[in-house]
Amino acid sequence: MNKADREGADDTMGDITGILRYKNGKGSWRPEVFKTSATNGEGITELMEELEKHENYLKKTNLIYEKKYDKGQLLDLVKERVEHHIFNSRSGEEYLGKYVKEIIEREIDPYTASEILLEKMGLQRNVAGLNGL
Repeated sequence: MNKADREGADDTMGDITGILRYKNGKGSWRPEVFKTSATNGEGITELMEELEKHENYLKKTNLIYEKKYDKGQLLDLVKERVEHHIFNSRSGEEYLGKYVKEIIEREIDPYTASEILLEKMGLQRNVAGLNGL
């Protein structure tokens, strides 16, 4: 816990310890809770040791080699890629501005605008199959 030199640090540390005790299941990693302070260097050695212990635990259990994705993470990645494609293209920014203006002026609805934008950017064919999900 950082900011150990601040008022209320002991109470906060107790709260964090209690939450971790409650949240962690049997056999799962339970991190140590200790005070650190960047101002006076308190707890930095312990922090580094704890990080090393956690890395060893992840390696021992092979968790370090597993990358778990859920649907939300995958969708976030898709959104990020689409945004990158649009914002790193001159025509993408132009189309975006055009359709935002048309939405504001109620010339087009946002759903239709998004479909047209994806199509204009050459992304529609890649995501068309997602409608059935």
